[in-house]
Amino acid sequence: MRSPGPRKTVHLSDSIHRQLNSYALAATAAGVGALALAQPAQAKIVYTLANTYIVNGTPIDLNHDHEVDFRFATGGSSSTNRGSLWVEIEPASGSKNRIWGRPRLGTTYRRAFGAWCSGRGFASNLPQNVSIGSNPKKFQPGHDRMVWWSAGWGSFATSCGPWKEPGRGFLGLKFTIKGEAHYGWASVTVGGVGAIQLEGYAYETIPNKPIVTNRTKGPDVITLQSNVAPGSLGRLALGWK
Repeated sequence: MRSPGPRKTVHLSDSIHRQLNSYALAATAAGVGALALAQPAQAKIVYTLANTYIVNGTPIDLNHDHEVDFRFATGGSSSTNRGSLWVEIEPASGSKNRIWGRPRLGTTYRRAFGAWCSGRGFASNLPQNVSIGSNPKKFQPGHDRMVWWSAGWGSFATSCGPWKEPGRGFLGLKFTIKGEAHYGWASVTVGGVGAIQLEGYAYETIPNKPIVTNRTKGPDVITLQSNVAPGSLGRLALGWK
């Protein structure tokens, strides 16, 4: 019988190690055996709960190494009779990180999302159970814009982008750890114009291994809590009612 080959070592950040150690201490105090605890070398998916409204600058630190991997940006304008608001997701400055999306809005997207979005790159709104990393060609630079809303007071409203409708979706993410590619996702819920929330995010600790959107439970999943404070997008400051 052939012996199995050596397992690839998984390097987790100091923050994750500290949280695992705290779990171990709590479990020991409760009389739980050490063998029942998840060990760092066995971890494959790290899932982080966020539950925060997205504001300009809201970060995503997938592997808890205190370095921002992706960041949300928001902006808008307000005048006497019109206002606009947009949300986008950006890779860390100077990084090789990428977002699943389209480099420019084609004819099909213009019909679906509106002429105002013509010529822009967009971050895709993915459903659950999508394999992130199975098709690396989906990740190209420049896929940042998620949604753009505009309205005239008391008259009409326009919107465009894959995230313009209320509901829950997933961002497909690719980032690097010590020069190796890792895949992850972020769960985002749109509640309406100006109300968009980051629910959580996850990544696969094994380099180049795909991860499935909405996979948050199982023996190979570690759940952590984000340290990002809850925020508010400030719709009223932009004139939204």
